[in-house]
Amino acid sequence: KKLISYGFNSVINLNRDFYDDIQKNTTPEYDVLITNPPYSGVHMEKLLDYCSKIAQSGKPFLLLLPHFVYTKDYYQRALSSKVSADVFFLVPEIRYSYFPPTWVEAKSGSKALEQGRIKTAPFPSFWYIFTPTKIMPSRWLVDNFGPSGTVRPKHQSKLRYAKSTEHIPRDFRGEFDPLKKRANPKARKRAAKRRYDAMKASGPGLN
Repeated sequence: KKLISYGFNSVINLNRDFYDDIQKNTTPEYDVLITNPPYSGVHMEKLLDYCSKIAQSGKPFLLLLPHFVYTKDYYQRALSSKVSADVFFLVPEIRYSYFPPTWVEAKSGSKALEQGRIKTAPFPSFWYIFTPTKIMPSRWLVDNFGPSGTVRPKHQSKLRYAKSTEHIPRDFRGEFDPLKKRANPKARKRAAKRRYDAMKASGPGLN
């Protein structure tokens, strides 16, 4: 419904086994792959392996993944060096929060639910994107989002553009990224308050 409201009238969102479709070569015809996959098991590795193949044929993908994925060995294994070099990132100003699955209980792993919230943001996540330059030139990205690595978002979506992993904002870097430096206690406290205020403004359950 969200995509349709933005003018994308041909959207495929079916309850199917995506990996089974890949294996049987029965994936529907599409122009762009947009997905927020499960973060457990080998889902992300299998998805990246598939995306590497479709990127080589010029098909764009937009993947909403955790901040640590680009630091994992499977990220480099799955994506060819050419595709990896062309992937860029759109990073939100504030962490995305999620509705946990129905099987998650407050007493068995969700501090957010335990505290009475209906959403949780256990770690940062952002968009990993590949598009051929003929579809989305880097000049368009700079004009709309500002130069790569800009801290304060220019676009109304509050997304920040990072042309490479070196330009990902510090607070969204993976924990094993050597460029990530731990902020001082005051800065961490301010960041925590911003996250809390953003989650409070995003919906009920935080009073």
